[in-house]
Amino acid sequence: MLARLERTLLLQKQFTSDAAHELRTPLAVLLLQIAELPPGPTVDAIRGELQGLGALVGQLLQLAQAEDAADAERRVVDLAGLARKVCEELAPVALARQRVIEFDAPEAAVPVSGHAAVIETALRNLVDNALKYAPAGTAVAVGVDATVRVTVEDRGPGVRDEHKELVFNRFWRADRQRLQGAGIGLALVRRIAQLHGGDVHVEDRPGGGARFVLTLAPWRDG
Repeated sequence: MLARLERTLLLQKQFTSDAAHELRTPLAVLLLQIAELPPGPTVDAIRGELQGLGALVGQLLQLAQAEDAADAERRVVDLAGLARKVCEELAPVALARQRVIEFDAPEAAVPVSGHAAVIETALRNLVDNALKYAPAGTAVAVGVDATVRVTVEDRGPGVRDEHKELVFNRFWRADRQRLQGAGIGLALVRRIAQLHGGDVHVEDRPGGGARFVLTLAPWRDG
């Protein structure tokens, strides 16, 4: 029975990956064709829907890649350096949205066991999520400490207590009209954390807003 369950999960993972790969090309073609149409509200609406679908396909691919990484060889990854890289790359995005990113981490490396590209995806999703909810003119604070913990804080509306676990469910969103998104980003963060011996949760930020806390397994020689 366990063997059948394992095979079912493997087939599900392969289907998700294959479907996402197959959808990328026709979506790209449709976006190019839409660009050639006369501008207007209808064209803008179609473009927005296609871009949202493209984001969903991208996140499904990331989810499949995270699952594949669980079977690959683990390496030592500097969590502080990786978080700094993500913050530097998202800084222009923050400025364009009239926000800033504050970063704090030890000077020494914070080694964890895992896959750099996959962990980077989790960090990027957390910071990007905070930038979406942070009000204009405020900062998103990203911190890494020696206990292999990453915190991402924003000064937005926060997360209601009854939603603090639901936000990590796939395709769940508290307000589907206010923000675009497929509802996979935080679910992907949790899955990546679990695959790396950790987890993620959200709590209230003192003074208002949300604080997401990501933990991973520390690197152990031998």
